[in-house]
Parts: sequence; structure tokens; C-alpha cells
Amino acid sequence: MNREMMNNPEEKKLYDKFCEKNYIPIFSQPWWLDAVCGEKNWGVHVLEKSGTLLGAMPYYVENRNGFEIITKAHHSQNNGIIINYQENMKYVARLDRQEEVINEMCDYIENLKVDKYEQQYHYNFTNCLPFKWRGYSEMVRYTYVIEDTSDMDKVCSDFKYVARNEIKKAEKFVTIKEGMNIEQFYEINKLSYDRQGIEVPFSLKLLKRIEDACVMNNCRKILYAIDENGNIHSVAYLVWDDESLYFLINGSNTEFRYSQSNSLLIRESIRVAHELGKKFDFEGSVLQPIEHIFRSFGAEQKLYFRIYKSFNSDMDENHVNSWAKNTDVF
Repeated sequence: MNREMMNNPEEKKLYDKFCEKNYIPIFSQPWWLDAVCGEKNWGVHVLEKSGTLLGAMPYYVENRNGFEIITKAHHSQNNGIIINYQENMKYVARLDRQEEVINEMCDYIENLKVDKYEQQYHYNFTNCLPFKWRGYSEMVRYTYVIEDTSDMDKVCSDFKYVARNEIKKAEKFVTIKEGMNIEQFYEINKLSYDRQGIEVPFSLKLLKRIEDACVMNNCRKILYAIDENGNIHSVAYLVWDDESLYFLINGSNTEFRYSQSNSLLIRESIRVAHELGKKFDFEGSVLQPIEHIFRSFGAEQKLYFRIYKSFNSDMDENHVNSWAKNTDVF
């Protein structure tokens, strides 16, 4: 892989300036990528013409079993190509801009000499055709979003009766409080994985980096459900950008599942989005039980794309799955 291309300080400076003046989802912000990837493990390529940045592609590179893969950054729903449009740009011109930028990024990806490319895109990205013409493939994924949180009464009226009943039950057992040290949060969250007999797919070290970065950027809140005896039933880690609040990490103590505390915790997390004037993004799941929970809170299904292409047949023969657990590797 061409690491010199990846760690181009001039491109990062251009991207920093662009992010300061434009809306960029939190998962593609330079400070977020520094936290979840490490400064040397992510790069960005920008397309600039006549002093105008037409597009950018922040990306994370992971070495897995000796193969270099552009893949999903830790705790990041999406990265991928960001396209900059002129104000009042005609639809046909927007399509032209998309094709131009995507072709430039494909050239760049292929010159990097990575073994595989795969990124998840924001649900606002809808044009996969330029990728398809270059031999890339796409897979549909889903997230769940409450677009308008301005009226909490209206939001709650859209909850399915099951969710409303669980919230009423939870209110008899727990209250929702704010603030918890990150070590305690990690231990409570770990209980959800212990129940399934699997390791937590991220380290406390990584979570601390996320915590430090989010505190510095004033864009996180920790909520937890606690009973009158001081037992913590469930926890949620919320982060946000200029448009959306994300239900980033959620965990429960399985000993107290009877309380249905997580449903109350979700409602109060949505209330935080309401208070901040933001959309609420559940971040989605392909697991049917989790999807049913998100759907029960009246969230709108949003499809987004995972775009990928392999450049190394040896990697495919070894069945290297770069979408396995995103452990902390640095």
C-alpha cells in the first residue's frame, strides 16, 4: 500500500478547512477519525479545482492478517465520499459532479494499492452507478431515524403500544440520570456481551479516546437507568453533530431485564435530541429483534449503501472478513 499517498498533510489541511465551513457528519470529522482510528491510520483525498473543493473521501485503513483494507472505522456508521455542491445547482449538474468526484476517488483508491475497498455511506448518498461502472458492488443496509423531534408529544404518540407499555412499566422501577465515568459505563455495557458469551468488540482504551474527544468537542451525553437501591439497569452513550444525535452505544445488566429500563432510556435519549433540536438516529441493525425495537419507536427506515471491491484474489481465497469485530488494534 502507498502510505505516502495516505498521509498527505496538505490534503488533511484542506479537509479541515472544508469541515469548518460545511456540515460533515460526526463520523467523518477529522477529530473523530483521530480518536477512533489514530492519526496515522486514516487519510483523506480531496478533489479541488480553481480553489473550490468538489469532493473529499476520508477513509480508515486496517491491516488484517497482512492485508491492507479500506474499511469502516470503529464506532462509525459511515464515512465514504462527500460531494460539495454549488448553491441552486441543477439536478443534471449534480449528477455530473457525482460522476466526476467518484471517478477521481476510484482512481485514487486503485493507486493506493490496497487489497480491498469497502465503506458505508451516509443515507443521503444515493448514486451508486459511477461505482458500478468501475466494477464496484453495493449492499443495502438500514438505519432508523426520527426526522422531527420538535414535538415530543407527537413523537411519543408514534410509539408502538408495546414500547409505550414497556415505558410505563420501567417508570415503576427506575429513573433516568445523566453522567457516569467511562470505566463504569464500559463495565455495564460489557454485561450485554457477557450474556451472549462473546467478547466486547471494542476496548476500554478506544472508548476513553472517544470520550476524551467528545468531551473536548462538547457533543456527548451518558444516560443511565437506576433503581432506588442504586442498581444500574441500562446505559446509553449519545453523540451528536450539527444535524443528528446518534444512539451510539447501549447496554444493559441482564439481571434486571424485567424492568424494561431500556425502553425508558430510549425515550429519554430521544428527548435529548428534542432539546438539542436534532434528528434521532438509532444507527440501525440487521438483527431482527433489534430492528423490531427501533421500529417500535416510530423511527423511519433509511437505506444506505456499503460499497466494496476486492483487488486481491489471495485475500478472497483466505476469506478475510474485514467486517468482523472492530477491535482496538493500536
